[in-house]
Amino acid sequence: MGEITTPVQIIAGRQDPFVPPENAEFLAQRLPRSELALLDTGHFAWEDGADEWGSILLSWIGGRYRS
Repeated sequence: MGEITTPVQIIAGRQDPFVPPENAEFLAQRLPRSELALLDTGHFAWEDGADEWGSILLSWIGGRYRS
C-alpha cells in the first residue's frame, strides 16, 4: 500500500454541520506529514474565519510545511 508523504495542511471548521471535524482528524491521523488546524467556524471556514484561515495558509506556504 502506498503512503502519501507530501506535506498537507488541513483546515476545517470545528462547528461544521456538513463535514464533521472528525473527518479532518481522520485525515490528520493517517497523513504522516500533515498539520491540522480546527477553526471556531462552520462549513465555510475560509469565509467565517478568513483572517485566521489566511494566516495559517500564508504561514504554511511560506515554509512551515518544511518542519
